[in-house]
Amino acid sequence: MPIRPSGSGDGLLAEAAARSIPAISLSVEDSNRARALYERLGFRKVGRNGGSDTLLLELPRNSSPA
Repeated sequence: MPIRPSGSGDGLLAEAAARSIPAISLSVEDSNRARALYERLGFRKVGRNGGSDTLLLELPRNSSPA
């Protein structure tokens, strides 16, 4: 499900958590300096396609009371 709230990546993570989305993936070209930011946020490399890596961030599951 595409999500693109205006503003920073923090908004994206908050929106994904609010929607109980289990993970976010993105493609990052080799020359993209934002890669370090994604890695600090917890994204990890899970694949490669041409000149870019696919990064994945698994989000914590919201547990609801039983």
